[in-house]
Amino acid sequence: MIEFRVCWSAATDVSFRGEGIWHQAKEGESAEEVELRLVKGRRSLPEGMNLALGESGFEWWVETRETNS
Repeated sequence: MIEFRVCWSAATDVSFRGEGIWHQAKEGESAEEVELRLVKGRRSLPEGMNLALGESGFEWWVETRETNS
């Protein structure tokens, strides 16, 4: 079984880093498929929000792991 979590960090006036809780992937989904689903999703943010996130130094990524459960 694959599990995933979303992590984030920013480095502007204040630096921070964190990560969410682990979630189970969909049945039969590979780590690569999880990352693609979360990163390339079907929704988009408004252009202003994309600009604000980019200028704030905010970044995010997906971590996956394989479990025995």
